[in-house]
Amino acid sequence: MSKGVPVLPPNTEVPISIGTGFVQQLFTTMGFILSDKSPEQVAALNKAIENNTYNDEPWMAAYVTIAVLVKHIEEVAVEKNLVTYSDLSEQDSPSAPQAQ
Repeated sequence: MSKGVPVLPPNTEVPISIGTGFVQQLFTTMGFILSDKSPEQVAALNKAIENNTYNDEPWMAAYVTIAVLVKHIEEVAVEKNLVTYSDLSEQDSPSAPQAQ
């Protein structure tokens, strides 16, 4: 007899461990989402994030979903003292819109 499909109840928090390789894949995915976007579209994304209207465009919602996940991962990593700090001028990462 089948138990059915597993469903998370509303407001459930699932504790998971995420490795840095997966986080790097998230950044790669964010870059892919923006790769065919014009500077005007990226500016529109920034404005949509500020105005909380990014759900109007599926690509914007996808980008913000991943950005929120990455931001939460970074916040937990800082809280658990799992990070090291480096000078931003030494980083080669492109500037991308950040979810708030």
